[in-house]
Amino acid sequence: MSITEAVEEFIRLHRAHGQFVGDATEPTLTGYRVTIACPCGVTLVRHVSAGEAAIDLATLARRN
Repeated sequence: MSITEAVEEFIRLHRAHGQFVGDATEPTLTGYRVTIACPCGVTLVRHVSAGEAAIDLATLARRN
């Protein structure tokens, strides 16, 4: 599952709980970490490699 798909699913499942808090670390050679916290206490934590990010960005560009 891509990072975009993971985030979309997380939002779909938790949207009714309120406002999310998101963050991402600075990119490193191995990628970066994305976190999204829901007020209900569940947090999405995902490591995204540089390759995954490039593929996801290309997919998003094709959507638009």
